[in-house]
Amino acid sequence: MPIFEYRCQACEEKFSLLILKTKDAAAVKCPFCRAERILKLPSAFSVQQSEASRLKNLDLSRPRDSEFYKNSCHIGLWAKKRMEQLGVKPSSQMEEIIEKARCGKILEE
Repeated sequence: MPIFEYRCQACEEKFSLLILKTKDAAAVKCPFCRAERILKLPSAFSVQQSEASRLKNLDLSRPRDSEFYKNSCHIGLWAKKRMEQLGVKPSSQMEEIIEKARCGKILEE
């Protein structure tokens, strides 16, 4: 379903709308102030990468913000990349621990 994102030029509020017909897109109004002066925003998108590709492209020399480290998937990827840089081949037990961390299951034990 096509969901479009907009920003009202009158009140500056951002909102999303489901537009089923092209003609409906021309009649969009701000749901907050009912103004007709709205700006269509570019929608976000994602790109899927394989684990190997993500590991290859991870640059550990680049500083990360705190949000990066709040995601357990990033921590596991960082650990794998660091071991690779150090020439360490993780044991199957270490691989299992990293995978549990990445899935958020390590805290359940």
